[in-house]
Amino acid sequence: MFLKEMFLFSPTPKSYRIGFNRFEDRNNLHLSLGISEMGNKWFFKIDNSGEGVLISLFGYSIIFERVPGMKF
Repeated sequence: MFLKEMFLFSPTPKSYRIGFNRFEDRNNLHLSLGISEMGNKWFFKIDNSGEGVLISLFGYSIIFERVPGMKF
């Protein structure tokens, strides 16, 4: 998950969207990101920051966003 690491360790990226026509590997995505308590969304806190990375699976898109810290 190169993009996840890029968002966690670089202050530059703010959002990134990957769109596709077909997505047949949802199970591997879930295995890579772990169990989510938010359905098809995962939040990863950025160390030493009040921000985090929100990764969302929405329809035929995966969206990476840097967001203010969330409490879970």
